[in-house]
Amino acid sequence: MNHRVSLVLHREDHGSDELGRIFLGDDDRAEALVRIERYLGPHARLRSAELEDDILALEVDVRSFEDESRTLRRLGREAAGKSRPRAALGHYEEALKLSPWDPEALKALGRLYYRNRQSDAARSLLVRAREVAPGDDTVLGLLAEIAVHDGRRLAARGYLAAQLRIDPGNSRARAALVRLQPEEEKEIRRALRSGGAGE
Repeated sequence: MNHRVSLVLHREDHGSDELGRIFLGDDDRAEALVRIERYLGPHARLRSAELEDDILALEVDVRSFEDESRTLRRLGREAAGKSRPRAALGHYEEALKLSPWDPEALKALGRLYYRNRQSDAARSLLVRAREVAPGDDTVLGLLAEIAVHDGRRLAARGYLAAQLRIDPGNSRARAALVRLQPEEEKEIRRALRSGGAGE
């Protein structure tokens, strides 16, 4: 069954893949559409694409079987709860075959890959989860964790800042963002708090 999905792609998530060229303006429209369609995969049909600054907004018709995917997600959660990560992995992978842009399956599988120290695969899935569910602050937190783990501090700061825009009261994200600030920024803030800036 087909259903319409709105995707929001961010430039910072595609700096090192072929979609990054679209944000740089290196492609003509036909080339850009080919890249987008390749990224979306065979189960999706592009309806519209609009590039504005660092955001690429897409409207897509996706072939998916949501009820079956939901059942597989439930089985995946149950397997994970019983400490059977391989079974959980299999259920989530099957769920994504049936609904390739299911945000919950993308997030759950991304989290499992990250726990299994497969950060590239985890990041790829979580980026897709962010694109289909941009308001999910848990996905942003996981992306920030992976970025820190990979030594990409600037990217981590971006994800944490986006997480705080969604949930300003998230003290964990705020503390992590403070820890990631460059030392000179921390010194300036300490000086301002102590009144030393006016001396």
